[in-house]
Amino acid sequence: MCMEGSGTSTIRSTLSAKPRDELNVIARRLRITGYRRLTKADLIAKLLVVDETALGRCLNVTWWDRYQNHVYGLASVFGVILTIAFYLAEIDFGRTGSRIQSQELTHE
Repeated sequence: MCMEGSGTSTIRSTLSAKPRDELNVIARRLRITGYRRLTKADLIAKLLVVDETALGRCLNVTWWDRYQNHVYGLASVFGVILTIAFYLAEIDFGRTGSRIQSQELTHE
């Protein structure tokens, strides 16, 4: 448990300045249950109860922590687009391939 003091007020002000998305990442890292249902003020209060050293390590949210869902979403969209493109290309290749084979058969 952390005690109210200058360190806690500094951490409280740091947490208050962060957007809700970053607080969610910190709460997930610290394995706080039900953090999405809490208000921002309640979430900050629950984060302050956690060990200060663990909280201090989690305060710096990395780019990957913040945007990993977007990266996976874009990868999924690109995968679907490539799947459709290769499927359509296979249909076109199949048609041109059959034309070439039929032309070869008629010339023989």
